[in-house]
Amino acid sequence: MPVRTIQKICLLLGLSFFSFLQAFTQSLNGQKIMVGADAPAFVVFNDDIVNAEFNTPEGSKFYALKGRSDKSMSITYKADGKEIPDNIGLTIQEGKRSHYLIISFNKNYDINKDPSLWYDFANLKELKKIADRQKASNKEELAKLEQEQEQERQQQVKERDQEASASRKQQEADAAKRKKEIEEAGKKDIALQAENEKKLAKAREEEKKKDDERKKAEAAAKAQEEERRKIEALLKQEEEANKLALDKTKKQAEEERKKAEAAAKARDEEDKRIAAAAAKKKEEEEKARQAALVKEQEEEKKLAEAAAKRKQEEDRKLEEQLAKLKEEDRKKAEAAAKKKREEEEKKEAALAQARMDAAKKKEEEDRKKKAQEEAIAKAAAKKREEERLKAEEAENKRIAAEKKKADDLAKAEAKRKEDERKLAEAVAKAKAEEERKKKEHEEALALLKKIEEEKEKAKREKAYSRAGLWERYGSKGINVFDPPKMQMDYLNADCYLIADTIKNYKYAMDLIAKPATLNVTSEKTVNGGVSLVLENISFNEANVYFKIKVSNKSKDDFLMGATMVYWYNEDGSPKKILKLSYLTYLQMMPIVPPGQEQHIVLVIRNASIQDNELVNINISERRPEKEKLDIVLDGKVYNKEQFKNAKPIVVETIESVKDNTTEATEKTKKKKGRKKKD
Repeated sequence: MPVRTIQKICLLLGLSFFSFLQAFTQSLNGQKIMVGADAPAFVVFNDDIVNAEFNTPEGSKFYALKGRSDKSMSITYKADGKEIPDNIGLTIQEGKRSHYLIISFNKNYDINKDPSLWYDFANLKELKKIADRQKASNKEELAKLEQEQEQERQQQVKERDQEASASRKQQEADAAKRKKEIEEAGKKDIALQAENEKKLAKAREEEKKKDDERKKAEAAAKAQEEERRKIEALLKQEEEANKLALDKTKKQAEEERKKAEAAAKARDEEDKRIAAAAAKKKEEEEKARQAALVKEQEEEKKLAEAAAKRKQEEDRKLEEQLAKLKEEDRKKAEAAAKKKREEEEKKEAALAQARMDAAKKKEEEDRKKKAQEEAIAKAAAKKREEERLKAEEAENKRIAAEKKKADDLAKAEAKRKEDERKLAEAVAKAKAEEERKKKEHEEALALLKKIEEEKEKAKREKAYSRAGLWERYGSKGINVFDPPKMQMDYLNADCYLIADTIKNYKYAMDLIAKPATLNVTSEKTVNGGVSLVLENISFNEANVYFKIKVSNKSKDDFLMGATMVYWYNEDGSPKKILKLSYLTYLQMMPIVPPGQEQHIVLVIRNASIQDNELVNINISERRPEKEKLDIVLDGKVYNKEQFKNAKPIVVETIESVKDNTTEATEKTKKKKGRKKKD
C-alpha cells in the first residue's frame, strides 16, 4: 500500500479516536496548523507541553518542534522547500489534555503580508468551543470543518486588509493636515520670536542701568569699607597703647605694692626682733636683779649672821671680861661696847643706806633705760605708723590713679564702642544698601537669565518644534514629519491595525524600561559620531522585538530614516527582507540631538532563521549624503535569545505506521460497536 494512502488512513483513524475523547475532555481534534516555508507556526496552551508525537516518520524530517518559555511551542519547516509534505498529524500532551493537530505546509504563505501564524488555545472556555466544533467523525464532516476554517481565515485576511488600507489612507490624510498646520505654526513662531527679541533688548537695557547703579554702590561701599578699616586700625592702635600703659601702670603698682609689703614685713620682723630682744633683755635683767637681790639678801643674811655671831662672841667675851673686870670696868666696858655697837650699827645703817642708794640708783637707771627703750620703741612705732600711713597714702594714690586710668580707659572704650557702633551702623546700612542693590542686580540678572533661558528654550523648542523642524529641514526638502516613502513599502499590515499597534506599543515601552542583556554594536560609527547598540531581543507571540540604543556624539542632528531588516543565507546572499510590524515613534521618526541618546524598538514577524544565517538591521539617515548604520546579528544569537528559558519537548515518532494503523482501526471498530449498542 502506498505511503500517502497509509498517512490518510492514519489521519482518519486519529480523527475517529479523538472524536471519542472529545466527549470527556477539552481536547482539539483535527485542528489545522499552517506552517510557512520561512515562518514558523506558534501554538500556545493553558498548561505546559509534556510531549509530542508525529503520526509518521516524515514529521521529524520536515518539522522541528521547540518549546518556549510562555507555554507555547514553535513548529518550524526545516526542509529546503523543494519537497512539499502532505498534511501530517501531531499529537500533543498538554498537562492532562491531549490534542490532535494537523500540520499543513503552505508554500505560498507570505510572512510580510499574511496574518501571523499564532494559534492561541490558552483560554479553556474558547478551547472548549473550538473542541465542540471539531467533533467530526467522518471524512465529509472533516472536509466541511476544514472548509469552514479556510473560509474564516480568508474572511479574517479580508477584514485585516480592509482595516489596514483604511488606516493607511487616514494616516496619509493626517500627514497632509500636519504639513499645513506646520506651515501656519511657522509664521506664528516668527512673530513670537520677534516679540521675545524686543523683550530681551528691553531687559538688557534695564539691566545695564541697574548694573551701573550697582557699580556706583559697590564703589561707595568699597570707600566706606576702607574708611572703616582705617578707623578700626586707629582704634586698635589706641587700644593697644592704652593696654600697654595700663599693663605698665599695673606692673609698677604691683611692684610698689610688693615693695611696701616687703618693707612692712621687714618692719614687722624688726619690731618683733626688737620686742623679742627687749623682752629677752628685760627678762635677763630681771633675772639678774632677782639674782643680785637674792645674792644681796644672802650677803646681808650672812653679814647679819656674821654680825650676830660676832656680837654673840663679843657679848660672850664681854661677859667674860665683865666677869673679870670690876664694876667700873664693866661700866667702862659697857660704855665702850655700847659705843662700838653704835658705831657698828651706824656702819651697818650706812651700809644698808648705801645698798638702798645703790638699789635706788640701779632702779633709776633701769627706769631710765626702760623709759629710753620705751621711747625707742615708741619712736619705732611712730616711724612704722608714719611709714604705714605713707604706704597707705601711696596705695590710695595708686588706687586713685588706677581708678582714674580705668575710668579713662572705660571712657575711651565706651567712645571706641560708640564709634564702632556708629561705624557698624554705617557699614550695615551700606551693606544693606549694597545687598539691596545686589539683590536688584541678581533679580535683574535672574530675569535676564530667565529671558535668555526662555529664548534658548524657545530656540531649542523651536529647533525641535514642528515649525522649527520645518524651517531647518522641511523647507529644504527634507521631510522629518512623516515616515519615509521607502519605509511605507516595508511595513506589513500589522502597522495599520489598531489592536496590534496598541499591543506592540505597550510591549515595546516595557522592553525599553528593562536593563540591557546584549551589546551588539553597529559595524562602524558614522557621520562624525553616530552609532547603534542592540541591547535586547525579546519574543512575544509571533513577533520579535529589537531594542536599539541610538547614540549621537556628533555635532549635528541624527535624522532617523528608513529602517530595514534583511535576512541573509549562510553564504551571504540575500534571502528576504523582513518588513516591520511596528516601529516606535513611526509617525514622526526620532531626531536625536547632538550629545544625546534615544532608545527605539522595531518589531518584525518571528522568522525561521537558522543558526548559520544572518540578520542585518539597517538604519539610514533622512539626508542622502549621510552614511547608513548596520547591525549584523548571528542567527545563533537570535535563537539563543528565543529559547534561553524554554523547556524541552519530548518528540516521538510512530515507527511502524501499518501496525499502529491496524491496532487503531480495531480499537475504533470496537468502540463504535459499543457506542451503537449503548
